[in-house]
Order: sequence, then C-alpha cells, then structure tokens
Amino acid sequence: MRKLHHALLVLCAVAVYGQHSVAPHVLGTAGGIFTSVSYTIAGTADQQAIGISHGSSTVQAGFWYTLSEITVAIETPVILDGKQEYSLGQNIPNPFNPSTCIPFSVQEPCRVQLNVYDVQGREVGRIIDKIYTPGRYRAVFSGRGLPSGTYCYRIRMGLFVDAKKMIIVK
Repeated sequence: MRKLHHALLVLCAVAVYGQHSVAPHVLGTAGGIFTSVSYTIAGTADQQAIGISHGSSTVQAGFWYTLSEITVAIETPVILDGKQEYSLGQNIPNPFNPSTCIPFSVQEPCRVQLNVYDVQGREVGRIIDKIYTPGRYRAVFSGRGLPSGTYCYRIRMGLFVDAKKMIIVK
C-alpha cells in the first residue's frame, strides 16, 4: 500500500501542486489516497475517457504527465502587501518530477543568484542570475536531465544567503 501511495504521489504531484485536494470522480481498476500535512491526493489508474489541461500539465487516460516543453526558470511577480524581507521558501511540490516552484522575496533592488547543487556540492543548475526589484517571486526549476536524488538550492541576494533541500523522483 505504501508503494501505491508513493506511485500516486509521483504521478500526481506536478499537476496538483496548486490544489489542496483532488477527489476521484470516476471508477478505475486501481486507486489510493496519499495524505500529507498540506495535501490530500486521491486518484485512480486506468480511467478510460478523461482529459484535463492546466498550466504545463495534462491528464489523459488516467495518467499524469507534463508537456514536452522544457522550462528552466520562470519568475512570477506577486503583488506586494507591505514591507518585504529577504527570504527563500521551500519548493512546491517536493518531491517533484519534472519541475518544481521555488518562492523567494527580495527586500531591495539587488542581484539575485539561485543555483542548484548535488549532494557533493557540484553546481548542476543555474536558475536565476539577474537584478530584481523588491517583491515576492516564484522560479520554476526543471529537473529534466538530472537523476533521482536529493539536491540543494541556494539563493544569494546581497549579503543574504539561504539554502533548502529538494528531492527529484523519477
């Protein structure tokens, strides 16, 4: 049962990162429910006649997959709601395959560098390296081309430096 939960998480994580609950509405030949602190994912396999597109993900015939487009990084500005501080948020979803969203906040205009490292400290991806104005942003990182495993992403904004862990599951 635990393997089924992990399989459903891997199959559904990319398409449901912006939702808090995905409820099954059709009968299938297999199914399960995965629950964590932030998410409840319920789903079935072998659904015959479904199809939904949302963002960069598509559901067809009961299986989740992403489109063939390759995205390295997308910054999405968010409207300010008061004074911002420098911050780096946890990527969502985590674990992920093939892409994840990394939130961060900039306090004052500065150069922002966001890089990804493997467990041996080697840089395996450069997501952002440019000047940002104050605000909250999201960068989308594509893990295509990287093997399953644990990685670290680090942000540098002026004197502020922070790092977080993320997991790619393929």
